[in-house]
Formats: sequence, structure tokens, C-alpha cells
Amino acid sequence: MLRQVAGVEAQGATIVCNGEVVERLTLQADIAGPGAIIAFTMEAVLVTTYILLLRFPIFNSSHRVSSVRRRFLDSARGSLHDMFLAAVLLAVGVLIAAALGQSQKLSDPATADHPVAEAGSAVLLLVTTFCINPVLLLYVLLGCGGYRRRWLTRGITFVTWMVWVLSQTLRIFRSRAWRDGLGFAPDATIGELIQWDDRNHKYPGCTYGLQEGRGSPILLWICFWVTLILPALYSVYILITSVMALSGFGIKYGGHLSRPRWRLFERVVSGAMMFFSFVGMWDSLGILLYIHVQTLGISWDLGQILALGTWVPVLFEFIYILILGIPSVLEIRVPQNQIQANGPEMMKVYHGRNEETRGLTTRSPDAISLSESSTWTWPAASP
Repeated sequence: MLRQVAGVEAQGATIVCNGEVVERLTLQADIAGPGAIIAFTMEAVLVTTYILLLRFPIFNSSHRVSSVRRRFLDSARGSLHDMFLAAVLLAVGVLIAAALGQSQKLSDPATADHPVAEAGSAVLLLVTTFCINPVLLLYVLLGCGGYRRRWLTRGITFVTWMVWVLSQTLRIFRSRAWRDGLGFAPDATIGELIQWDDRNHKYPGCTYGLQEGRGSPILLWICFWVTLILPALYSVYILITSVMALSGFGIKYGGHLSRPRWRLFERVVSGAMMFFSFVGMWDSLGILLYIHVQTLGISWDLGQILALGTWVPVLFEFIYILILGIPSVLEIRVPQNQIQANGPEMMKVYHGRNEETRGLTTRSPDAISLSESSTWTWPAASP
């Protein structure tokens, strides 16, 4: 491992990284190594692909099942739920690894406020901020699922988000900037990145030249707070409307009392959440990639291989549906007697051609249960 200070000229700024900082990053290779970075990049690309396929009408305008656009759309719909679960699994793994990394101390306690510690804390900030954004984006895409699935994904997302909030809260409260009374200002919330500004050499351990200093970190700071606040507001909204429904002030639908919904509020929150999560995802990943290119000496380990393995089932299902189509998937996941009796109607339901079922178009084929206890109501067989 390198032990001497090395200077590299890049974009008109001197990038200096000493061996101790490389050592600190190597201790967190599970979440900052090349395998983890590749896994994060694959996740960002996949999430962007799902957004393009499911949100842009160019892929939704073809009604011919055999068309290429329809095949890509079916692949996105069919693997969306598995993609969501994979993103949650990776996020939980990153948060656990980050918690373990935060508890690691250098051999010399006197270096607690050393730039080496600042570098390690900055890496934890970037990877934990990145990992929650794909989960929130995919949750919004899954918002049109069935009742049970909606509550399941909502609960999983809320628990994952709460774990992330707790990790960020502890990180902020333990920082030196918080002890100095800076509160929730950028210097306290993402101060580790701002200290790497080329114009600030107070901490000489590492300066990476993040686009002349502050532009990219400040943008990440805005997305960071939006990711904290909007899910909290939406959770309060869900709680209030659910209490209203239980108190008898809901809306009767299909003989059942449902909670009231303010569509404009939901659309505004969903749109803002998608925008800021998308920007925050790519901003944090861009900074991670930039730092990783300038940092040598980080090798592969088991954690990075496992992170890459997270996307193998998702890619397999996406490609499987793309090549063979939805009917082949239905043959595996649905009893044959139901396919024979209701095959054409099932395809209409899946593709949303009936007005009653148009809201179900983003459901995964996983929603079609293998048993008669399915939450779907199968169309009656034609005489």
C-alpha cells in the first residue's frame, strides 16, 4: 500500500491523497471498492431504464403484443417488483456495512479528527445517501400495485427509510461540526465533502477537486434534506387519512370504507420525490466514481462480489421476459386451467386495455398467485 503523498494534476487542480486515506478507504472496501461501485452503477442504470420504460409514453403507446416496445415494457413490468426487492436488499446491506464501518476506529485514538477519519465519513455519507434513492424511486413506480402489495411495499420502504434516517442522524450528531454548534448547515450535514474543496486546505489529507469545490456537494445537500422530509410528510399523510377511514370519515368503494385521498398532494409529493431522488442518486454516484478513480489500492473482497450478485436475478428475469414474452411467464406462474379458460382476458388485464383494470398495469407477474387465494379476480370464462 502506498505510504507517501502523491500529487496528480487533473483539471487544473492538484489532487493529493496520502497512504493513510487509502488505508481508511480500504477498510470500507465492502461499500467503496470496485465491485460495490460497479453494483451501484448497475443499479442507477437499471433504475433509470425502468423510469424511462414505465413513465415515458413512447414505450407505452404500442398495443401490439409482438412489438419491440411492448416487449421492453413487459420486461420492466414483469421484473419491477424483483428490482425493488433487490434495491432494498442492497440498501440494507450497505447500511449494515456502513454502521460497522462507522464503529471501526483507527489504531491511534489521537487521529479521530484526522483527515483520514473525514475521508471515511465522507464515503459513508455518499454510499448511504445513494442507496436510499433507488428504493424511493422504485416505490413510486410500484404505486399502482394491488392493495396488499401496496401496503407491503409501503412497509418495506418505510422501514428501510427509517433505518437510513437513524444512520444519518447518528452520523450528524457524532460529527465535529455538530459539536461546534453548526447545526444542520451544509458544513455539519455534508461537511466531510466540503472539506475536500480545493480552496480549503485546512485538512490536507485529501483534496479531490469536486467541480471547483462546492457545486456538486451543495446539490447533494439539497437532495439529502428532500429525501429526509418528503417521506416523513407522506407518512404523516398516510397516517392521518388512515385514522380518518377508521373513524368513519373515509370513502365507500366497493362496499368497503377506504381512506380519503388528496390526489394533487400525492402527485406533487411523488413528482418531487422522483426528481430529487433521481438527481441525488446520480450526484452521489458521480462523486463516488470521481473519488474512486483518484484512489488507488482498493482491492476486491467477498462483500463486493455479493453486491454484484444482487442484480443477477433481476437481469435474468428482464431478459427472459424480453426474449420469451409474458405468455411464457404466465405458463410458469399460473395454473394451466386458468390460462386455458382466461388466457386472452388475462393479457387484456395485464396490458391495461380494460378501463376497469388500467390502474393495474405496473403490477409484476408475481402478483398473479399460484393459488386460488390470489388477490386478483379472474375474469369469468367465456361460454
